Amino acid sequence: MMELLVRRGQKVDAGAFSNTRWFTLYVKAQLTDEEADNLNKYDMGSTLLYSNPEAAADKSVRVDGYKYPVISVQGLAEGLHVKCARIVDMMDFETKILSSSEVFKQMLDVAASFGGEEVYTFD
Repeated sequence: MMELLVRRGQKVDAGAFSNTRWFTLYVKAQLTDEEADNLNKYDMGSTLLYSNPEAAADKSVRVDGYKYPVISVQGLAEGLHVKCARIVDMMDFETKILSSSEVFKQMLDVAASFGGEEVYTFD
């Protein structure tokens, strides 16, 4: 059962003339051994769960050195460091991460179901 670790923090970059406060977010999907095996077996790591190239000019959100916010399966599995200029940006990106994690969990569930079957009942 995948779990998502979310750690919020803040840091101050001291400059010569001013200090810049950043709000930080660390997120990591904690996988079971079976989930980690399926991630590798089905080569899901490079799957993009969220990408926003239009945000490249906006310097308010940075994710692990990318020019624009990107969330990949591998990124969630290894852990992402997010740096935001405003609390509201951090909250917004955390929402995107949670949505992306839901999709990732669905991928893991489907990968675990190969070789089996499911029955759906409709009224």
